[in-house]
Amino acid sequence: MYAEGPEEPTDVDLARARVLTRGGEAARGLLAGVLHGLDSVSFRETPTRHQRIEPQNLIVVDGIPCVNGLQTLVDLAAVLDDVIWEQALEAALRRA
Repeated sequence: MYAEGPEEPTDVDLARARVLTRGGEAARGLLAGVLHGLDSVSFRETPTRHQRIEPQNLIVVDGIPCVNGLQTLVDLAAVLDDVIWEQALEAALRRA
C-alpha cells in the first residue's frame, strides 16, 4: 500500500492502511470510533485483539472494513473513561 500527497500520512491513515493490507481484518476500538465519527474519540495505538467477528457485526465505513456501531461501543468501553465513552454513546445514538 502506498500513498501520495503533500503531507505525511497521519496515524489514522497508517492504521487504515494496516486494516486494508491485512486480509480479513476489520477496524476495531479507537480506529472504528474515529471512522464512525463518534464524539470525543481520538485515535492512538492500542493493543489489538484478534478475535472472530461475526459477519452480522461487520460493515464498511469509507471503504474500510469495520465493526458495526454496537461492537465499536463495546470495544471502546474497555479503553475509554466513562465520560468520553458516554459522549461516544450519545453520538452513536444521534446517528441511529
